[in-house]
Amino acid sequence: MKKNILICLEALNIGGVETFVVNQASVLLSKGHTVVILAKEGLYTEKLKQEGATCIDFTFELGEKLYPDKIKEIQEIIEKYKINEVHINQFPCILSAMPACIFSNVPYIAYSHVGVDNVFDWFMDRFEIYNYMFEVYFNNAYKIITIKEEAKNKLIERFHVPGEKIEIIYNSINYEMVDYIRKEEKNQKTRILLVSRLSNDKKDSLYNGINLFKAYKSRIKEANLMIIGSGEMQSELEEYIKNNNIKDVEFKGPSSNVLEYINNADIVLGLGRCILEAIAMKRLTIILGHKELKGIVTPDNVQSACQGNFAGDNLPTCTIESVVENLNNLDDETIKQIQEGNYYFGKENLNAKINYDNVIQEEVYPQISSGLSELLKYIIKQQEKFDKEKEDLKNQMNTINEKNEKDRKEINEQKERIQILEKEREEIYSSKRWRYTEKISKFLHKKF
Repeated sequence: MKKNILICLEALNIGGVETFVVNQASVLLSKGHTVVILAKEGLYTEKLKQEGATCIDFTFELGEKLYPDKIKEIQEIIEKYKINEVHINQFPCILSAMPACIFSNVPYIAYSHVGVDNVFDWFMDRFEIYNYMFEVYFNNAYKIITIKEEAKNKLIERFHVPGEKIEIIYNSINYEMVDYIRKEEKNQKTRILLVSRLSNDKKDSLYNGINLFKAYKSRIKEANLMIIGSGEMQSELEEYIKNNNIKDVEFKGPSSNVLEYINNADIVLGLGRCILEAIAMKRLTIILGHKELKGIVTPDNVQSACQGNFAGDNLPTCTIESVVENLNNLDDETIKQIQEGNYYFGKENLNAKINYDNVIQEEVYPQISSGLSELLKYIIKQQEKFDKEKEDLKNQMNTINEKNEKDRKEINEQKERIQILEKEREEIYSSKRWRYTEKISKFLHKKF
């Protein structure tokens, strides 16, 4: 059965989720499905259009409420393109895409591309609504896709998700395409490539990579480092490189074709998606880790590395000195064995043509409680009521002359009323309403 699929994510810029979507969309299109992408335009937009996808420039709002205008817009897109399945890839999309699916009675797949608890904590600490929406989101998806066993167990434990609803699908790559473009050449161990967002959440990883290169270059004078990516840390990193007199480092900015750079590298540094791509391109790869350096990927540890989504959380920590020593001691035959062994593991287990196509089921029918739809509509109505009254009060305050004591008193009364409204809004998402009313209990803990 060919489907009309809507894929939702924040933006089509460089990143692991974005690259996943590009590869998955390519596979789905090759199988004859229609693919519509809902996201901010970015570097991957043209690539997806060339593949045959329809790309709609769209901004998902992230905050403390549902977004009725966005929900309605997505419903109209679902109707226009006759969408019969929605893939929700990132958590900021939940507050608009999930209600649109429920109101349109269209099934959705919930993706959890994260393998660590603190991502959920970040959303739940900042936005009260996510304390309840995560559980609603996961339990009302017809399928949940996550990246590793540990992540699956977290979903079951934290959000009471039935285990049979969750599938583990490793990040994958189109091996047919990689085999077509890959250069087969001797590894000289001199061209080093670091692929990463240059953002604060990658800080330790980035410094691991730069310090590793610094130590390696002290041994291999002709070594050079190319850095692909962009972000707020670039200036800090450039300053660090300058102050430490690290030569032959070049920042190339973001790229929509990382494989081209990997094709011209000997050793690839990073974590996550770029490690998978480097393995498919038969290059030496080093996992930098979120905090601690993890070392070279070999046929002996590639399966464990894969199970940890190539982030290295389940791998032993290495010192810079030991990694440099290991690299320095690799002869041509050993390098070839490592590259070939990693490549064949990937081709057997991480082939997008197989893994991503298996996500799609022939026939899926939504099994969402009417109580959930009614509750979401009620919450939106209450939000609009509170927002209107709050805006009216603010407008009144702007017309009051604060120089007059009587007016000051009125302003304070208006401010107090706004605070009361904010508290009332919080109560919309209170645990009592979501967890203990008869209406919610019918769907929140039901196994669909």
